[in-house]
Amino acid sequence: MKPWALAIIAGLFSIGSALAVQSVNVQTFNPSSSSRFVLLEDGFLSEWPKNPKYYFGLNYNYMSDPLVAADFEGTGRAYTIVHAIQTMDFMFGYKAASKFAIFFGLPIHSINYPDSAQAPFPSGSTSGLGDLKIMGKIRLTKDDSATGVSLIPEFHLPTGNTQNFVSDGSAYMALRLSIEQPFHFMTLAGNIGMANAANSMYQSDSISQGIDYRNRLILSAGAFIPFNDKTGMSIEYNSQNSLPVGQELSPNEVYAGLRVLAAEGLALTGGASIGQIGSVTGQNFRVILGLRYTYYEIKTEPVFSPLPLPMPTPLPLVSPMTSPTPFMTPVPTPSPTPAPLA
Repeated sequence: MKPWALAIIAGLFSIGSALAVQSVNVQTFNPSSSSRFVLLEDGFLSEWPKNPKYYFGLNYNYMSDPLVAADFEGTGRAYTIVHAIQTMDFMFGYKAASKFAIFFGLPIHSINYPDSAQAPFPSGSTSGLGDLKIMGKIRLTKDDSATGVSLIPEFHLPTGNTQNFVSDGSAYMALRLSIEQPFHFMTLAGNIGMANAANSMYQSDSISQGIDYRNRLILSAGAFIPFNDKTGMSIEYNSQNSLPVGQELSPNEVYAGLRVLAAEGLALTGGASIGQIGSVTGQNFRVILGLRYTYYEIKTEPVFSPLPLPMPTPLPLVSPMTSPTPFMTPVPTPSPTPAPLA
C-alpha cells in the first residue's frame, strides 16, 4: 500500500479515537462479500476471468430484541432495551488484481425502542447511519490451488450514532483468516480472527452487568450445498466471543438460507438465523435478504497480422501485334562485281 494511503488511514483512525465515546454496536451482522455465504467470508478462490471485477451488494436484515437487560440471578431477561433494528447494508468492491480486492460498506439503521421503555433508555423509533466499513481480501494460495486461503484485514470508522447502540464509538480493527475447500457435493469454509474497538463498551447502573466488546475472538464455519447449477443452500455459524473468555455477552447465531443465481453475475440470498445459543442474551431471530452482482468486462487482446511481403512487379506481357519496334540491323553492302578480263 502506498505511504500516502497509510497516512490517510492512520489520520482517520486517530480522529475517530479522539472523538469517541463509550458505545456498543448491537447490530452484529457483518454482511459477507461472498456470493455463496452470508455471515462468513469465503477463501477468495481463483475465478475466471482474472481481469478486474466490480462487486455490488445490498442486504436487508431485521433483528428482534438485539439488546435486553438480563437478570442472571433470576429468570433470565428483565426487560427489553432495543426492540428491533432494521438495516440496509450497501456494498461496493473492486478486484484490482488476481489476488487482491477491496470492499466498502455503509449501513443505514432504523432502530425501534419499546413504547414503555425503562428509564433512562429512550422510546419510539429513530434512524441514521452506521459505522463505515473498509475491508481487504488478499488470497495467499496460487491461482491453480483447489483450496482458497485468504487474509482479511477490516476497519470500521465510527460514523454511526453512539446514542442508538449502532456504533462501536471508536475505530474497529479486525484481522481474519479464511479457508475455503470445495468438494463435489458441497463447499466448506471457516474464519478465525481477532477484533478490537477501544471504546466498545457500555456501563449503566440500570444493567447489572456491563457490555464489553473491546476485544473479540471471531469464529465462523459454514457449508454451501448446491442443488443444481443455479440454486443452493448455505448453513452457517458465527460467534463473536468477548475477551477475556467467560463473559456472558458474546453474540452468536446459526443461519440457514437459499442462494439463487437469477442471471449472469447476479445472486439472490434469503434466510433466517437464531441467536441466544447457550445464553439468555442475544437476538431472538434475524431475517436476512440480499443480492450480489459481479460485473466484469472481457478484454480481448488485439490481433496483429504480419505485414504481407512485397510482391515483385510482373513483367508486361508482349504480343506480336504490340511488340516494340525492333532495333534496325545494318545490312552489309554488297561487294562490286569484278571487271571481266580482256
